[in-house]
Amino acid sequence: MLKPKALWQFDMFPVSDHETDQLNCFDELYYIGELIIIFAMGKKIVIVTIGSLGDLHPFIATAKALEGFGHEPVMAVPKNYVAKVENAGLKAFPVFPGFDDLSREMGISEAQFAMRLMADIDFMFGKVVLPALGESARLLDEICNGVDLIFGSPFAFAGDIIAEKRAIAFAAGVLQPGLILSAYDPIYSPQARVLKLAPQTRMGIGWNQAWIKLIKFASHARYGNAINKVRRAHGVPASKFAPFLDPNKVASIIAMYSEFLGGVQPDYYPNTHITGFPIFDSESGAPESLDDELEAFLQKGPPPLIFTLGSLAVHAAADFYRTSQKIAADLSQRAILLTGIGTDLTSSDNILVRSYLPHSQIFPQSSAIIHHGGIGTTGQALRAGKPQLVVPHLGDQWDNGKRIERLGTGLMLDAKKYTYANAKDRISQILEDQAIAEKASSVGAIVAKENGAKNAAALISSLLE
Repeated sequence: MLKPKALWQFDMFPVSDHETDQLNCFDELYYIGELIIIFAMGKKIVIVTIGSLGDLHPFIATAKALEGFGHEPVMAVPKNYVAKVENAGLKAFPVFPGFDDLSREMGISEAQFAMRLMADIDFMFGKVVLPALGESARLLDEICNGVDLIFGSPFAFAGDIIAEKRAIAFAAGVLQPGLILSAYDPIYSPQARVLKLAPQTRMGIGWNQAWIKLIKFASHARYGNAINKVRRAHGVPASKFAPFLDPNKVASIIAMYSEFLGGVQPDYYPNTHITGFPIFDSESGAPESLDDELEAFLQKGPPPLIFTLGSLAVHAAADFYRTSQKIAADLSQRAILLTGIGTDLTSSDNILVRSYLPHSQIFPQSSAIIHHGGIGTTGQALRAGKPQLVVPHLGDQWDNGKRIERLGTGLMLDAKKYTYANAKDRISQILEDQAIAEKASSVGAIVAKENGAKNAAALISSLLE
């Protein structure tokens, strides 16, 4: 069994300097993948994911790359994403209710639903994910005839259940390093402050190991019965492990982020590989370009600040955009506000208000990026090579922000502390600190050359051998 490592650490991929040569190591993996295509042409792969657009986009990018390897990817997604996936040129089937359906069933608005998701992990699992699991597994099972492999989010619990039922491999696509609970590089979160960050002693590592065991035990105790009920309904034995990333069921963990955020740790599961960020961003799913008004705004003055809260945290924006608009004006900075949903803010000579713009096209043209810390937005900002201010609202966002701070490419400010004074001070700092700018630029030059989607597709192809 392979020892867990980043792909460029294999002996078959020797490198001399990580920051300049790490990307060349994939050439041989691509060659291996091309050989596999000759013998495994047209393999059918179901890709299953739930969550926000930050969860969806990397899997769309990987599915498109799998087509380039000669395979037939099929996306199993929430109902409200089917049209978008089809616009991207992929097959899609609904296997999970959409946010609009869920909020309507609960008698609350989509904004209220999103805020409850962000505020309460028990609501997320106990009221959203697990109640839908039985039907989700049934729908997924229906589209898995003749499937050779299931690839997807470890939070889409139906994926490994149906893979085990059909005796096919399940590969987990992990989007953020904090999700792979490591005693050597643990997640940073207000809910997990007991863990010691970057422990340097055996005692510190042992402390983290004990707490991680307790966290896994508690998660199994809280959610395991609901999952095992669905497993038994499909003739699969009950699991004694934590609800996700069960080492007995995962054929490979494909970590779809840059090694700059976190490398492979000694306690990672076997056959864990880091690929880089798979990049896809489009509001409709189809290819998009910048419009004339936006092009004119960009050419009219210096690079603007960009403020965005993604597709979920935007529902808990509070005064984020109004405060940001005032800060930009007082700092004599132009700005683009990506508000996601309806807003009463309007554009002016120095402020452009839009619901969405393709991050890969607009971020490189900014002076700095102020965002919520979702892993998709964090990756796009890293790739753009611009300073960041991460304003976390939930989940992995605190951990992603902490990693950006450690890397030296930006700062972090908790959403609850995003006041005019605090935010103005942090934004001024990322604009003025030359060390942050230089680090962001140097990291961005390397991350921009990563091809996470193709690397992930090559790894999946190797599993089909």
